[in-house]
Amino acid sequence: MLPRYGLRSGYEPVLLLCLDGVCCDCGLRNLYVDARMTDEQFFQLHRDRNYHIRKPVMELIKDKQRAMRYVEECEAEFLSLGPHNKDRRRLLLYRVPRDSPWYNPAKPPVLKVPFLMFADESIEDDDATLGPILHGIMTDARERYG
Repeated sequence: MLPRYGLRSGYEPVLLLCLDGVCCDCGLRNLYVDARMTDEQFFQLHRDRNYHIRKPVMELIKDKQRAMRYVEECEAEFLSLGPHNKDRRRLLLYRVPRDSPWYNPAKPPVLKVPFLMFADESIEDDDATLGPILHGIMTDARERYG
């Protein structure tokens, strides 16, 4: 398997490797992780997973003056959460199940929820941990906004 290269800060190519050369999800040895892997590719690779947490990546956007620039993914949503440290930003990803009325087999939808971690918090990237967190966020939003 050839090593894959990712982008650090959107510009500098670096070699990315899972912790200790072992993929956290499937346990494969010497699996190189591509920082440009899309969410759909992640859920195709891990078909048994419905939740995933990751850092926001830099994306290229075009503004109203037709200028192109790099901004962090979901920047406006994170700014609506108030002042915070950018290192705490995470995106909770939820793959919509097949029995949902919003499921489209041609393009399976992935829900992105902006999330701020506590300063000393460490979150496991597995469905048993992320499911209750996302459920709590959604029930809180339902109570606040109806």
